[in-house]
Amino acid sequence: MENLFLIRSKVDPRHTCWRTAKFVHLIRKQERRYWRGFIQLLQPQYRRRNMPWITWVEYGQRKGFSLLQVLYSDVDFGYFINAMTADWSSYSQLKETDRGHVVTAYLKELKHSVMDRSRTVVKVALVLLTIISLSYASFHHPIIVPDNIRHVASDRDGSFEYNSTIRLPDVISVTEYYVKIQPYYPAPGIQLDKSRNMTFDGSVVMSVHFKKRTSVITLNAHNLKILELKLTNLLQLPVKVADTKYNNETQQLSIFLAQEPPVGSVLTLSIKYTGLINPYQDGGLFYTFYMDLNREIHWMVATQMESFAARAVFPCMDEPAYKAIFHFDLVYPSKHVALSNMMETEPVDVGGGWSMISFPPTPYMSTYITAFTVGPFVSYSTRNQEGILSRAFGWTGQGSYLKFAAETAAECLHQMKLYTGIDYPINKCDNVGLPQFPAGAMENYGLILYKYQLIPFNEDTMTTLERVEASRVICHEVSHMWYGDLVTAKWWDNLFLNEGFAAYYMRYLMGKTFPDDADFVDSTMLSLDREQALKQDAGPTTHPLIAPDGPYFDKITYKKGSALIRMLSDVMGPEVLQAGVQHHLKSHEYGVASHVDLFASLTDAAYKANVQGWCGPLNVSHLMEPYSHQTSFPLVNVHFDKNGLTLSQETYNGGSFNMNKLGSAHYTCSL
Repeated sequence: MENLFLIRSKVDPRHTCWRTAKFVHLIRKQERRYWRGFIQLLQPQYRRRNMPWITWVEYGQRKGFSLLQVLYSDVDFGYFINAMTADWSSYSQLKETDRGHVVTAYLKELKHSVMDRSRTVVKVALVLLTIISLSYASFHHPIIVPDNIRHVASDRDGSFEYNSTIRLPDVISVTEYYVKIQPYYPAPGIQLDKSRNMTFDGSVVMSVHFKKRTSVITLNAHNLKILELKLTNLLQLPVKVADTKYNNETQQLSIFLAQEPPVGSVLTLSIKYTGLINPYQDGGLFYTFYMDLNREIHWMVATQMESFAARAVFPCMDEPAYKAIFHFDLVYPSKHVALSNMMETEPVDVGGGWSMISFPPTPYMSTYITAFTVGPFVSYSTRNQEGILSRAFGWTGQGSYLKFAAETAAECLHQMKLYTGIDYPINKCDNVGLPQFPAGAMENYGLILYKYQLIPFNEDTMTTLERVEASRVICHEVSHMWYGDLVTAKWWDNLFLNEGFAAYYMRYLMGKTFPDDADFVDSTMLSLDREQALKQDAGPTTHPLIAPDGPYFDKITYKKGSALIRMLSDVMGPEVLQAGVQHHLKSHEYGVASHVDLFASLTDAAYKANVQGWCGPLNVSHLMEPYSHQTSFPLVNVHFDKNGLTLSQETYNGGSFNMNKLGSAHYTCSL
């Protein structure tokens, strides 16, 4: 079958070889018993109008008859269902998957119960209706990220969850990394040694600066097999290494030097190693795939470094405060496309079906937003008013549906530049949809990765809700290029500085990018987000916004953080908030900051604008102290009697959970 792939659309009679109505008629006439049982399974989706159906585009010469050939054979349709729904997790999606497997049972029963011709007709209809139903479920988009992502590094002998309280000793720093990666996975045009499948070769060269007295270089590393390790000084002379040790519990590689270098000295550390390409749930360097209707699997690889998975791709100082410049070289299958944080250069053929791209150096950035991906991608490109290239990537068959994502990201980049007064520092912004991804999306500098449902968009057939969901995630991730990437939270206890701000400015960007939606975004969407934050804050899973045992990727961090920034905007005024944010970003660009730094910048802006609080000039630090360090929110009760009224305050518990963490306060006044 030539270029036969699944995408979102409605069935167009001009472009398909079958009419569902015709199959319904044939099946009702020839196999009423099977039809009645099956239609009961799909009835809610079958009756719904204007739902996203799946159609087939870019037909080869045989067009849809290729599918007939597949269906006529004894193909295991259950295998097809599993492949197409591998990343589904919501209730509605799992329910539709179960329905699909019921279809598989029907197909097996049909094998011996009806004549060949009748069986084929019934089989085609069942498959078509299953695809319709599965399509509907697949575009119930997830939230931006799942509640509390577990950052687990894969170990072929078991899994290990990293303890975020384990820190590197702050005695050295690395200012520059040169990383070279060659992933081994099934791809056209290469001969793959099966023993190397889903592994990668890596090398890293880094400049190590000694800030304090120490004879030990400590780096993060996980699931990497070190093949070679060398140290040299500025004269390229070897430096003797006394010993190396690896601690699996702390995920730290310690290199013991024979002599202690002077403070201020710089050594060059070179490491060659091999690593694992993980299932997508485990992050790091992971594999993903899609399967076309010929049952041919097309593989891709990509990275998910947040929060602690860069160490599974290259040895590094894998904490957000240790920013550095990164140079990436990728050796990849020549018939695929390789992308990274920076704009790709001309590939060099290195033989055997492999090519290599050396990407330009990045700005100073944290390890968790480094990224690359390789796969059979197609793209759509546009530029914004500043000339920044905005691209959207999908796979074959999605090319006509990538315009929305590319143009939305382009406008968001423009609006953020206007708001912050700071230029976007990279000459491109890529938005890549992947078949499976461990989060809704990830804000890697210059290379944003998404679940594929959020990138290809058919403006003629998709619903308003789907457009809103896609645009809100794109706006959220683009705002991260300033909040989180340019200026990064110093540690994960301040994650709301990244995510709360991105969630707040997501709505700002949606209003600017889609002016007709501005009122909806600033009313209904705002209220829904705030309500979700209040609901979690009143329950047993609440935690302080500043969370020492974080990171927490949940509604407190995202939606409560966003709501509190909105509260500050109302207290200070949006122009004063903007001035404070601009000062904060410019003061810390390409660096890290904490909530103390942010509140100081906002206090300074409020003072300059003569914004008054309850007791004189507004002090944002004092105002935000209880909101950022305490959980829950107060319930104020008013009691009237003949002598006056009494106001009492207690912790709101949602009627089901008694926390009472704030105690109570009573105030009485005369009428």
